[in-house]
Amino acid sequence: MSSRPKKRPTTPDTRDWRVPPPVAIRAAVTNTRTGETVHGWVRNVSVGGMYVVEPRSCFPPETPVMVLAVIRRGQSIHRLRTQAWVAHTSDGGMGIQFDALDPETTWLLQNLVTSQLASALGLP
Repeated sequence: MSSRPKKRPTTPDTRDWRVPPPVAIRAAVTNTRTGETVHGWVRNVSVGGMYVVEPRSCFPPETPVMVLAVIRRGQSIHRLRTQAWVAHTSDGGMGIQFDALDPETTWLLQNLVTSQLASALGLP
């Protein structure tokens, strides 16, 4: 049994804000125990994790995974590659919680989330 928390504490910053991505993001999620990989579309993303839709196959909660996703913003292409774990499964997908992000990826996701929230609220 893992010592991972079932739910992260809520904080009032962008780590907990979840937004639909501004572009389609395809993610490969690899079970680090078995090597099995599933591919899915990202339904929402935050600095803390993402929800990956995969209707055919999901890994069970607490499974350690490696996430690889490509995020295109304008002319830039960013690759997200990080260790994570499956926090929950439901609705034909998996809630993935990141273990640790490098500073560049953290900045990218914070920027992505805040710009999408501002756009949704009609802010400049």
